[in-house]
Amino acid sequence: RFPVAVMPSVEKFLDSGKQSKIQTAWQVLGSLSSESASSRITRGLNELTTRKLDPAIALEVLESAEKNKGHPSVSIALENYLASLPEDDPLSGFLVCLEGGDPQRGESIFLTHPAAQCLRCHRAGKGQDGGDAGPDLAGIGRRHNSRYLLESLILPNATVAPGFGIASLTFSNGASISGVLSNEDADTLDLLEGRNLWRIKKNAIRDRSNPVSAMPPMHALLSKREVRDVVAWLGS
Repeated sequence: RFPVAVMPSVEKFLDSGKQSKIQTAWQVLGSLSSESASSRITRGLNELTTRKLDPAIALEVLESAEKNKGHPSVSIALENYLASLPEDDPLSGFLVCLEGGDPQRGESIFLTHPAAQCLRCHRAGKGQDGGDAGPDLAGIGRRHNSRYLLESLILPNATVAPGFGIASLTFSNGASISGVLSNEDADTLDLLEGRNLWRIKKNAIRDRSNPVSAMPPMHALLSKREVRDVVAWLGS
């Protein structure tokens, strides 16, 4: 916990107009236990709930509130914010990760994070280090918005990139096969089973599963702050 005397310096950072300083100030606010700090956190939460807050500091405000939820006004404001999240949006709890990340930190996570191990399946450009089990990420920020990028990390099965989804097929004779669905047209589909590529007529298929991504949900391996940084890097 920081002494109450730092509050004037925190307010100065909050009014600096510089994103990095404002984010730092909110992190410090989360470590203060004064009435003025709790009041500022409550106001920030209310702005977040009513969508008046700069989305680049949304995660810092939420983290500060979670550290100070023992204060009555912060607790009420936090409950109001959580109640405002749309129940039908599976990404609602991660929308604070859409903006405000650091692309350089995101790249470092992609290259070196020991649990996520992104390089095992992805690369970011021809000739770069990485694997081919997942899509090449070069230029993805030009093709998709930040919500798509966030969804690809949190809900990898929501939209599986063509050629990278694992599907299971059951044939009319009862036999079955599983592999990577690499291509499909009106009459046939191509399924990669290990090193074998099969072209299969659709009229021979009795049942098929939707393509499933081999990528785990990244929020199980990364913190929200790390997810936000990776979104920023992918967007860059």
